[in-house]
Amino acid sequence: MEPQGLILLADDRAYSRDLLAAELEEAGYRVMPCADGEQAWASFRKRRFDLVVTDLRMPRADGMMLLRMIRSADSPDPRVPVILVSAYGTLSTAVDAGRVGVTDFFPLNDRGIEDLLERVRNVMERRVPEPPPVLAGPSAAIAAVRRRIRAVATTDASVLIRGPRHAGQHHVVGYIHQLSHRAAHPLVVLRCEASPPPTSFEPGTIHLEDIERLSADAQRIWLAALMRLEAAPTLVRPRLVASTCADLRLLSEEQRFDPRLAERLGRFAILLPALRDRRQDLPEVIAAYLPWIGARLGRPAPQITAAAVHRLQEHAWEENLFELERMLESLVAFSASGCIGLGDTEAALADLGTPLERIAERRRSEERKRLLELYEKHGSYSGIARELGITRNAAKYRLAKHSLLNGPLRRDR
Repeated sequence: MEPQGLILLADDRAYSRDLLAAELEEAGYRVMPCADGEQAWASFRKRRFDLVVTDLRMPRADGMMLLRMIRSADSPDPRVPVILVSAYGTLSTAVDAGRVGVTDFFPLNDRGIEDLLERVRNVMERRVPEPPPVLAGPSAAIAAVRRRIRAVATTDASVLIRGPRHAGQHHVVGYIHQLSHRAAHPLVVLRCEASPPPTSFEPGTIHLEDIERLSADAQRIWLAALMRLEAAPTLVRPRLVASTCADLRLLSEEQRFDPRLAERLGRFAILLPALRDRRQDLPEVIAAYLPWIGARLGRPAPQITAAAVHRLQEHAWEENLFELERMLESLVAFSASGCIGLGDTEAALADLGTPLERIAERRRSEERKRLLELYEKHGSYSGIARELGITRNAAKYRLAKHSLLNGPLRRDR
């Protein structure tokens, strides 16, 4: 089971802390245990957590004090969910915790550990962002990518995302940003060949896009900027995520890229595979993309047949996600029946690279020609309806859409 999120657990009693940590890890979460609120606050300032579970009574800094620090202006993530657990809870304590902004006050004396685990599951399901469609699928390659994203997202390390062009680099950058403690701050995308380094930094995420396109002079400028950035306090500096479709080590060996800049950017690398190298993922990738594209086009997501998916798995996908997204846009935009079949897929593959407007214009022309042919054949709206398997009113609607009712077709014979 892949870890589903990172939980900060604060409890001064070693037995109960170890027991709850074991139960949470068994449920599929990663856990960082701490012995008191002060230790938990120090950990919270260094990493991004999906949930904080803290005991109420602890030495040095108790659960209420930890809650106030997390909700304060100095907190790196004041919106993180917090569950406050107490075996000695009172109504007044619960009210105070609610005023500070606790997500849940959990009286352990009234409920057992199974109830607490259920509450954790409910909170985590709302907290952890859904991965983008490009990360869907059962292949070992994409599962490794998901694990590496989860491992690095909660740290401050710079990340280099490498893969063939249009393999989903910008989707992965966005997901890393959502999983980080910087999610409440901006994600700034800079195209390296056109954008100089910013003169000031905000505690968000900077995506250095197409880093291999930097000129030699720009590489020197960015290297100096990154050295200044590394000297800035952690809480105010942004996370750097660079993306490329080139091998920076090879470019460095060829003296086309500064090895010092390559080393700073590539301390943690994520390699995205090409679509043709993960064909077994295509059914899940397509299933994840269809509702996403449907929402973008303002249309319901159609179903897709197994034969259509199999045909898509056979395609070469030379342009990776760029090609897949364009093809799925066409399928969603022109799916009349609500189900994508093999014929629809063949037509969409033939239309790859053609703008949707031109596809729509051609299909309107083809439909108008077909309606005229059917009217010539049957001589009535009812005949057209029978031929197309639709109602008479639906046939009249299609004729009206093509301005045929008051034109060539003047009466229903």
